[in-house]
Amino acid sequence: MKQWGRNKIIVGLKAKKISAYCIKKGLEEIDEEEYVQTLQKIIEKRMQISGKTKYTRLIHKKLYDYLYQKGYESNLIAEAINKHFKKQ
Repeated sequence: MKQWGRNKIIVGLKAKKISAYCIKKGLEEIDEEEYVQTLQKIIEKRMQISGKTKYTRLIHKKLYDYLYQKGYESNLIAEAINKHFKKQ
C-alpha cells in the first residue's frame, strides 16, 4: 500500500520491536514479481510527474535517490532504471 521497499519495511518493523524471526517470515511473503512491478510503476509515475523523457544523469540520480529512500535495494533500482530507459 505504501510502496515501501524491503529495507524500509525492515527498519520500520525493528522500530516497533518486532523480532528478527517475524520480520524474516514476513519478508518471505513478498512476491518477487509483484515487488519488481511495483518498483517499475513508481519509476513510470515519477517520470510522468517530472515530464522528462530523455535520460540524463541528474534524472537518474534523483530517481535512484527517491527509490533508495523508499527502501528498495540498490541493485534492483539500477536494473529497473536501466530497463525503463532502454525501453524508451
